[in-house]
Amino acid sequence: KMALVVLWRRKFMAFVNIFGIVITLLTLIVGASMVDANLNPRGAAKKTENYLVVDELCFKGETNTQNGSVGYRFYTRYLQPIPSADKTSFFTRIQPAVVFQQGQKLNLSLRRTDAMYWEIMQFRLVEGRWYGHDEVDQGQFVAVINKSTRERYFADDEALGKPIRINGQTFNVIGVVEDEPESSEHSFGDAWLPLTTAPSDNYVRELMGDGRVLLWSDDTNQRNVMASEVKQAASQFEYTPDPALLDRALFYAMTPLERMADNFLGKYCTSDSYISTFIGWISLIAFLFMLLPVINMVNLNVSRILERSPEIGLRKAAGASNRLLVGQFLVETLVVTAIGGVIAFILSPLVLALLNNTLIRYGQLHMNLGVMMSGLGFILIFGLMSGVYPAWRMSKLSPANALRGGHRHV
Repeated sequence: KMALVVLWRRKFMAFVNIFGIVITLLTLIVGASMVDANLNPRGAAKKTENYLVVDELCFKGETNTQNGSVGYRFYTRYLQPIPSADKTSFFTRIQPAVVFQQGQKLNLSLRRTDAMYWEIMQFRLVEGRWYGHDEVDQGQFVAVINKSTRERYFADDEALGKPIRINGQTFNVIGVVEDEPESSEHSFGDAWLPLTTAPSDNYVRELMGDGRVLLWSDDTNQRNVMASEVKQAASQFEYTPDPALLDRALFYAMTPLERMADNFLGKYCTSDSYISTFIGWISLIAFLFMLLPVINMVNLNVSRILERSPEIGLRKAAGASNRLLVGQFLVETLVVTAIGGVIAFILSPLVLALLNNTLIRYGQLHMNLGVMMSGLGFILIFGLMSGVYPAWRMSKLSPANALRGGHRHV
């Protein structure tokens, strides 16, 4: 009650405090939602505990390094035979594509995949089906498109069985799937085509190409075994592009979190895990982001304490302990922070919806239990950081000086 009374008594200061808290916490909550969307996707890539990704191949020598994406020949020779993998899939990175509809140019994001890709990814079919092994082996010109592409290209007409011309090739649409967000680097796309419909068959001879590999195990406990077998395959690699300069190959199967940590820290061609370092950097960034508004709030709180010196002096003279007064002020600060946090929680879905509709194609940022718990943690940390020092300053006020409105410490 006292915290609310104090807030109401100094409305402008309360507004400044709460506004800073809302902006800070809102940004942190949105950031937590983005990280969560990458690590815990809701759509086709949601079974992250069952698969590992190999998306980088490095050739090294004493003084030279060459790295790039996985090629199809490399996949079939060294990764497809991995014993502990129940399923393996090769698919390309996102490639730009152009289609024309009634004279209008549409830019699409295209992937070429094998048939096993559809058995590993958990796509939600809207209608039709996805292509199978026979269609890939025979190089049939069939396509799966997402819901948004169907609406843009075919409008209100049926898409199944209709032709769609992509990059000068004509494909028959056999399936439509739900949109996958741009944040999902393994499942995002507008159209998916069989690998064997590529304009050239040069890809089958490439060690280093434009691909990624998924290694799937039905038993989640087998992921470490798969990772070890991939390392063993790397030690038995027989060929490098230039043996005089590059005498060994490195490639590793990683979890989505390990890959995110490596990309964030710029670590390549290494089998070391940087998850703890990644978490440490993310925590440091969040701390530094909170630091400036915390310093501002500390200054406001110290000013508020000094203005309340007579009240504090009376309470100390009446026998109130430093512990009681510090506890009271920390509660007041946490109440202010909690009010800002509630407002941030209310605004977060609106901001996430705005990002989904503007900056992130097919975005699926949302509030869930993990994001909410992160937000509550931010509120608690912010409240304590901004309240501990002012409370300590208050505990050092001499009762006599406080009654006179003085600022000297004991």
